[in-house]
Amino acid sequence: MARVINETRQVVLGHRVSLARTFGLRLRGLIGRRTWGEHDGLWIEPCAGVHSLGLRFAIDVVLVDEAHAVLWLGTIEPWRLGRMHLDARAALELPAGTLVRSGTTVGDRLAVEGDSP
Repeated sequence: MARVINETRQVVLGHRVSLARTFGLRLRGLIGRRTWGEHDGLWIEPCAGVHSLGLRFAIDVVLVDEAHAVLWLGTIEPWRLGRMHLDARAALELPAGTLVRSGTTVGDRLAVEGDSP
């Protein structure tokens, strides 16, 4: 479990962020979850894009590069394909609305605390 902070905006994006670094954890992602908490999240690494196939709720997604700079972000509704980004190293999935509330934008830099990504 880790905490992800938008260092540029000095705001916490998730207090309880699970880390998905194995093939099995990356493959499963959030599939099967009915809901999740306001401060939950999922850091997927390596990852160049995500989808919401099999999900019951919308998610905010952030794709970051090797330095954890935001390359792309958006909200993906259930049963949709997300955007792929060839320069992405990891993806952060958050409850829908988190990115708007935090003011996160392309170019912001994220930090993962509690575990080295």
